[in-house]
Amino acid sequence: MIALQKITTVYVDKEDRIRLTGALQNGDTIVIWLTQRLLQMLVPSLSNWLQKSDTLAGAALGAEKDVQSFRQQAAKASIEKQPPVAPTGQSLTWVAVGVDYRSNTSQIHLVFKGQNNEAASLDLALAASRQWLSILFDAYKLASWPMTAWPDWISDTATPPTTGLTVRH
Repeated sequence: MIALQKITTVYVDKEDRIRLTGALQNGDTIVIWLTQRLLQMLVPSLSNWLQKSDTLAGAALGAEKDVQSFRQQAAKASIEKQPPVAPTGQSLTWVAVGVDYRSNTSQIHLVFKGQNNEAASLDLALAASRQWLSILFDAYKLASWPMTAWPDWISDTATPPTTGLTVRH
């Protein structure tokens, strides 16, 4: 299985899909296309995992949304601008038809699967998961896709995207 070391996530209007470009340890890149349908299933799983993994000890009853929103804002603000991972003509490319995941309280392991047995894994710690969730949210807004999969606590942290390119490592 291919392990992604660094990723760039961007909505591509012409494709009406999100392109996940991943850098591999050997310097090669791969492109995995994420459809709206796939993300409508992944986003709730990822956001639910974040809610369960973040300890809300001491939060007042009913304050969970505020705490989650604050944590999401902090994660988004800590995203460092870095050069994007750029696809090449030789990049292995496929459309993800499924995503498997396993998690513990500090990390989630995602495996993006293609129709022809392609597979690529991505490990994200809590902070990186929140950052990627923010990037996906901005891509959703840019795409004008329905926001039904998104929890209220991330919608409250939203700011309009300024470009079609969002980078995450």
